[in-house]
Amino acid sequence: MGFGARPPDLDHPIAWGDGGTTCQHNLYGCCRHDHRLKTHAPGWHVHQEPDGRITWTTPTGHTYASHPHDYRPEPAPSRAPDPAPPTPEPRPQPERTHPISTPH
Repeated sequence: MGFGARPPDLDHPIAWGDGGTTCQHNLYGCCRHDHRLKTHAPGWHVHQEPDGRITWTTPTGHTYASHPHDYRPEPAPSRAPDPAPPTPEPRPQPERTHPISTPH
């Protein structure tokens, strides 16, 4: 169901008259048309799941689920640490095949 330019109505999936409480677990936002449809048109039902998902059931038995938008800010992208500079390999020493002679 959708929102227009107006702010949404807060609706109780379990009506206050049926024992529903006015709390975050029993409130959701919907447009005025959908609020009136659920409240006054026969055969429409709304169920709110613990995760905030709303499931509408039409008079013909079709179901439609909506998922609440997560308004929390996106986490900062994790940055991989800069790689350590490569360790220089020791330079090969020339191989000596005969002893060095020193003057006497």
